[in-house]
Amino acid sequence: MMTHLAFVIRLMVLGVSTLLVACGGGDGDSAPPAKICTETSLYYCPASAFNDPFGIALTIAWYTGQCTREVFCQEDGNVPEVDPENGVIDDDFISKNWTTQSLQESEPNNEFEQATPFILKPSNGVLITGELDAASDQADIFAFIMDGEITVSIYLCSTPSTCTQPFYNGPDLYLELYNANEVLLDSTETPSELGHVFTGPQLFDGEQYFLAVRIRDAAMAAQKYKLVITD
Repeated sequence: MMTHLAFVIRLMVLGVSTLLVACGGGDGDSAPPAKICTETSLYYCPASAFNDPFGIALTIAWYTGQCTREVFCQEDGNVPEVDPENGVIDDDFISKNWTTQSLQESEPNNEFEQATPFILKPSNGVLITGELDAASDQADIFAFIMDGEITVSIYLCSTPSTCTQPFYNGPDLYLELYNANEVLLDSTETPSELGHVFTGPQLFDGEQYFLAVRIRDAAMAAQKYKLVITD
């Protein structure tokens, strides 16, 4: 019959063995490597993503979980300070820099790889102001991710200071909407009777999209604009 002490020792050995198996570690040549767990409150991204700390590469990497911090099973108490320029960000940083109600376009943003990013959440709208010139700056491109089930309207204000209907009906500017693979989904190059607006496009939670504001070659002067994206 097993004594009480032997029973306790057996339970302790069993518990340690179970812990080692759960973490993938232990002594001996046949032991599997230590299990890598992910720490979801901090994110480490490749150095290239931080050439522009507010750039699209960083936004997409954060949202898709490509930059989760890897740690061993036991909790790591040496948590670094939030330092976006050196590769550490947290949800507060995301909220302050990529979820916004107003945004000023900044150059360069003429190509998909240079797109200015933001995250669109339910019950939110984004106002974006910018300026285009047919001679030197023909497009402003933005990248956004839907965080939630949202029915959106996307439109150019009739003037930069007037965002009530009717929407922009001028001949110089138009909108283009692309999916994450840069495939054109819709365009207002030939505007509807409502003007330059996308009403209720089929956009999906967790998906990334590109939005381009373009100026026609025939435009004779620089054009300021205000772009609205709202649910």
